Amino acid sequence: MNNNPQNKSFDNLISSGQSTSTPKDTETLKKLQLLKAKLTNNNSQEQRIAAVREALKFGFEGIKLVTPIVQTETGIVQWTAHNLLWEKATEKQKEELLQYPRSVALPELVNQGMKKRLGRGFITDIIPLKNNLILVCSAGGATLFHIGLSENILWEIDCPARCGAINSRHNLLAIGADPNIYLWNLRTGQLLAELKGHISPINNVAFSPDGKILASGSWDETVRLWDVASGKQIQVLQENIKRVETVAFSPDGKILASGSWDETVRLWDVATGKQIRLLSGHQGRVTMVAFSPDGKILASGSWDETVRLWDVASGQLLLVLQGHSCKIYDLAFSPDSKLLVSAGDEHNLRLWDVTTGKQLQLITGHTSFVNSVAFSPDGSLLISGSGDETVRLWNVNTGELEHLIQGFMNRVESIAFSPDSKTLVSGSWDKNIRLWNTTSGEQLRILKGHESLIGSLAFSPDGKLLASASDDTNVRLWNAITGKQIRVLTGHTDVVKSVAFSASGKLLASGSREETLILWDVFTGRKLALLAGHEDLVWSVVFSKDGKMLASGSADKTVRLWNTSNGKPLKIFNGHTMYVKTVAFSPDGKLLASAGGEKTIRLWDIATGKMSRLLIGHQSIINRVAFSADGKILASGSDDQTVRLWDVSTGKSLRILFGHTNIVNSIAFSPNGNFLASSGRYGVVRLWQVS
Repeated sequence: MNNNPQNKSFDNLISSGQSTSTPKDTETLKKLQLLKAKLTNNNSQEQRIAAVREALKFGFEGIKLVTPIVQTETGIVQWTAHNLLWEKATEKQKEELLQYPRSVALPELVNQGMKKRLGRGFITDIIPLKNNLILVCSAGGATLFHIGLSENILWEIDCPARCGAINSRHNLLAIGADPNIYLWNLRTGQLLAELKGHISPINNVAFSPDGKILASGSWDETVRLWDVASGKQIQVLQENIKRVETVAFSPDGKILASGSWDETVRLWDVATGKQIRLLSGHQGRVTMVAFSPDGKILASGSWDETVRLWDVASGQLLLVLQGHSCKIYDLAFSPDSKLLVSAGDEHNLRLWDVTTGKQLQLITGHTSFVNSVAFSPDGSLLISGSGDETVRLWNVNTGELEHLIQGFMNRVESIAFSPDSKTLVSGSWDKNIRLWNTTSGEQLRILKGHESLIGSLAFSPDGKLLASASDDTNVRLWNAITGKQIRVLTGHTDVVKSVAFSASGKLLASGSREETLILWDVFTGRKLALLAGHEDLVWSVVFSKDGKMLASGSADKTVRLWNTSNGKPLKIFNGHTMYVKTVAFSPDGKLLASAGGEKTIRLWDIATGKMSRLLIGHQSIINRVAFSADGKILASGSDDQTVRLWDVSTGKSLRILFGHTNIVNSIAFSPNGNFLASSGRYGVVRLWQVS
């Protein structure tokens, strides 16, 4: 994840009074040579980390040894080197270090062959810290931003995430996923523990004020308490509760509050695990609870569009804050307990006087739902995270926007590789198309023009054109090099779900919810043929390698083959019992793979029209299948949050790739056969080594 590959001088990291001349002491030279050898990749991480610490005792010469690690590597060795240099750096020196942010990835992802993460994904939690630092948890992990410096990313942790929390000492990070919790040491970048016990997605985690206990709430209808030091589960709280959305500790750490789908708030004695009180009144699921910093008031937000304030000592309802017109997702108290901010589906933030219950401000600016809010430690700023893929900092007194953090990405629906495998394109619900460098992970360009989500993307065989299909009923052609829009293909009257180029690049096919396919002349944009026959939405279209056939999969439970020269139907493959979302030709043109709502993949012999194999393993809907370039492997992505690799010749499952925290919408093999890309509903694209 290093942003800048250029070699930069770290000379200014040494104090001005320190000599930068080559050491003449023979003994010192020997020690430096020995440390240089220990810093090579041939040694263990523990040995290299020890060598980093030792090298930095030698001033400028030691920094010269450590600098390449900061500049070119990722992982805990780079994290340690960066962290030690950061501790010594001035503000100006920190700006230079920020060009090489620390980055680590979950070891499980690395072991599975994950090489790159593109995009940070959907924003889940915002945690303001002191010294202008903001920790943002998103579907792809956690990122620490330093507000005010030119390059403002301090570090990143690549780890599937649904929620996150940091302890009071700011040295431990808990990331809740599905269904486990990952505990990270922020001093070293090391994964300390994986907390296992939940059996469903985790929606909220919280550290006790003393940092010794971690609480987690899950859709498995339990609240669990964990010993942070050992990683062991202490208690399971589950007195007739439904899916748990939120947990929060009281400031003294004695009480834990939880909110769930049963429309109640429950207060628990942390020491005994017994339920102290049941607070009823909401008429929708409770999405967030928060104690005031003075511990006297508990606030709860709900899908019933209200915020309720409760007296912690008595459990009595104090106030109902009304004004929201949509579901409430998050709320937070100011450090002095006098103000409360709440936000939700209506794109706004509302600021309330806790004593009177009056709304003080309506803060507008987001263009999508707001699912995370917080006050800065000094109470002067409000921070909000939104489905519009931004984090915004607002002045509490004026409501004015003071800072904008971008770089997040919402639900990705489609991905495709360029023919040279150097570029990956993604399309999402934000109506935008993004082009990524597959080597560096850098976002190259954003293409704007569609008016709804992007459901399908395809490069022309020569890589010069990009086609996109959208729910806005249009297909657009783009210059893949410049990003300029070339043409809008109009002809469909309903959402377009799939596009594909023929091998010659002369034809483009598109499939729509209006139950038809259209063949287009790529160079003129003229509609050549309308292919009718399906009786429901056409989810997927694909050309055979020789371009003579077109296959389509439909919600009518059939797969159809068409003659591309005259548009006439060739075959109908029957056998699916539910809708067909995806079809793919094998590179040799002998097999066709299809899958959809029935959790299985069917391989068809094209010559005979008979099913040759049924692949069983996924636990939910299959959204996309793709053959590797050599035709030996079939990959599939599913609502069960996994990617599976199959041996085409035997039908056996080869590997299961975990790394997404929600539905896997799309997958694609790189043409050079080295990588498989997968994209998830929560906006994370991952590149996996498969060669």
